[in-house]
Amino acid sequence: MKSEPTTPLELNALDREYIFLRFALMECGRAKSILDEVARLAGLREVDEECGIERREWLSIFDNIRAALHFAGSVSRIFFPPQASGAAGLRGDRLRQLTGIGDHHPIKDRALRNHIEHMDERMDEWTAESPRPFMTLEMTIDEDMFKITRDAVEASSPFLYYSETQDVVVFGDRFNLSTLKATLEDVRDRIVQGLKTYHLQIQAEEAAQSSGG
Repeated sequence: MKSEPTTPLELNALDREYIFLRFALMECGRAKSILDEVARLAGLREVDEECGIERREWLSIFDNIRAALHFAGSVSRIFFPPQASGAAGLRGDRLRQLTGIGDHHPIKDRALRNHIEHMDERMDEWTAESPRPFMTLEMTIDEDMFKITRDAVEASSPFLYYSETQDVVVFGDRFNLSTLKATLEDVRDRIVQGLKTYHLQIQAEEAAQSSGG
């Protein structure tokens, strides 16, 4: 007996557009969930009553930021392939058409992800001015932490996260994670609509084939 598919489409007869859209939807969800986790971790405060020391998250915040950027980068490449010509370019064009993602949608901007993926090259540039002030490679900045100027902190640490504003500063360039989250939410909504459009097109094609036969 033939089993019933879990969607209106036959699961063994799905083309690449559907598969790419489902993959992009999954990556959007992962990135968004991790960005929520970054915000949660930034608000954690654990006090050791015995010694009176307050502990705050640090490395785990940056681990999650990097993971979120990885998944957001996957979404970006699906709709805006690095190779804009050939089969990949056509795939990106078609998926943007299905979802209504414009040619200049914010998900196209991969500047922050590129900072992370090409960290060694950015570090070369950042350390070219040497010797230079240095505090640490990664630092979470809370409003009550430092009385020194932000300019001094940013000049001496290549990767910063400001918990109150959700700003990330990487090698002097500032990005906002809440803006990235809003971009991912918009892409997610467009993918959902694109999947509906895809289903309608397939149904129309099947109806046309049936009537023609």
